[in-house]
Amino acid sequence: MQEMDQKEKMAETSRSRKRKQREDVPQTERHRRLKINESFSMLQSMVPGLFPKATRTRVIDETISYINCLEHVLMTLDSKRRATLAGLPLLLTQQNSSLTVEVSSSGNMAVFGISFLSSSRQVTMVRVLEVFETNQAEVLTASVASDFGLTRINVTSVVLDRESLERIKMDLMSL
Repeated sequence: MQEMDQKEKMAETSRSRKRKQREDVPQTERHRRLKINESFSMLQSMVPGLFPKATRTRVIDETISYINCLEHVLMTLDSKRRATLAGLPLLLTQQNSSLTVEVSSSGNMAVFGISFLSSSRQVTMVRVLEVFETNQAEVLTASVASDFGLTRINVTSVVLDRESLERIKMDLMSL
């Protein structure tokens, strides 16, 4: 009899434990979903260009793309920092659909290489030199070479500071 009571108590305890676990599952699941939704909202607020009603797939895709972009920027900045610390010439390249500008600098000397497809290189050469004059950069040498419709202008210049170098590069890109 006592043995029977003990078995019933154990069965009752086991049943109540299982019932409690079943009751806890919806709360645990609700809490998990709430955390996931909070995480997606956080990601959505951190990634630029995402609309408030973006799908989860879109949020994940844009987040991956944004992280890849940030990694590229970080690597570029790190290589520039290492080049500057090592005293090596700094090489910058910028390109649009019809023009490429390469800049190599060391100290206050800079070499600009401008490549483009054009048949009127004299007009362009004048415009390139006007950019240097506008930015008050002394031109030491300038040369033009053309081969099969591809024109390359090389300009060696004294540039006073990094800001001037960036302004000249941006002005050249807008030609």
